Amino acid sequence: MMEKTLIKSIQERIAHIRPWTSPLWHQRYVLFSAHLGLAFPQVTPQKHLEWFHRLLLNQQLMLAEEDGSYLHEIQWEGPLDELLTVLNTRPSIICTFHTGSYRLLNHFLLQHCTLPHSLLVSKEVDESERPDFGHKLQEMNLPARSAPQTIVADHPQSALKIMRSLPAGRHLLAYLDGNIGAAHGPLARDTRLELRFLGLPIRVRVGLAYLAHRAGVPLICIIAHRISDQTNCMRIVRIIPDPKLLHSDPTDFARHATADMYRNLEKLLVNEPWQWDMWFHFRENLI
Repeated sequence: MMEKTLIKSIQERIAHIRPWTSPLWHQRYVLFSAHLGLAFPQVTPQKHLEWFHRLLLNQQLMLAEEDGSYLHEIQWEGPLDELLTVLNTRPSIICTFHTGSYRLLNHFLLQHCTLPHSLLVSKEVDESERPDFGHKLQEMNLPARSAPQTIVADHPQSALKIMRSLPAGRHLLAYLDGNIGAAHGPLARDTRLELRFLGLPIRVRVGLAYLAHRAGVPLICIIAHRISDQTNCMRIVRIIPDPKLLHSDPTDFARHATADMYRNLEKLLVNEPWQWDMWFHFRENLI
C-alpha cells in the first residue's frame, strides 16, 4: 500500500484548501456543491466541503498511483478468475466509471491480458495526454502490438473503428460516464437513455452496450473504489459473455445493460459520493 506518510502529507495539504480563497477552487467547488445538493438535498454545506476534500484526495492519490506500481495490491471483489479467462480468450468491451483509481484498469489490462486493448477517449483528452501517454509506453518497453491504441469518441467514425478493432483482437476500455460520443450537436437526434439516477432524471449514452451486442463480444463492467485505508478495490459487477442470449434486439439489450450498470454506480455513490470525479460535469447529463 502507498506509504502512510505520503497519504498523510496529501491529506494535510488538501485539508487546508478553502474554495473561497481562489477563483479556480471556488469555480470547481460551486459546480461540485450545486450538483451534490441536487442529489443529496438533505446534506449540509459542511458535509459538501468534507466530501470535496475527499474527492480531491482521491484524485491526488490516483495521480500518485498512475505508474501502476501499486497494481499488485488491488483488492478484487467478484469473479476474478472468470474475468481473466474471458479477457485472455476473447476481445471484449470493458466499461467502467470515473471512480476510485480508475486509471489503474489500463495497467491491469497491460499486465494481465495477452490481448491488446484500445482506449476510448475524448478528443480533448487525446490531444492533451497523448505525448505523456506515449512517453510512459516507451518506458514500459511494450511490443508494438500489445501497446494500447486510442479511439477518439468524438470522431464521426468512432463506432466503425471500434467494430473493426474487436474482430482484430483488441479489447475496448471505455468510460460509461464520459463524453456522449460523436452523434451530438444542435441537429443530431439525441438517442441517449433516460433514467433516474440518485433521484434525478438524466440521459446517458448506451452505445458501448449496443456495440457489444452487434459485435457479439462480452460486455464487462468493473467499478473502481477505495476502502477506508485508501486501498484500491475493483468490483466486477457485470460479465455478460454473450449479449445476444439476453436480448435478441441490440437496442433493448443496450438500454437494460446500461441502466443496470448505472444502478451499480448509484449503490456506491449513495454512501460515498466523493468517489466520483464526474460531479463537475454532471449538468451535461441532467434533463
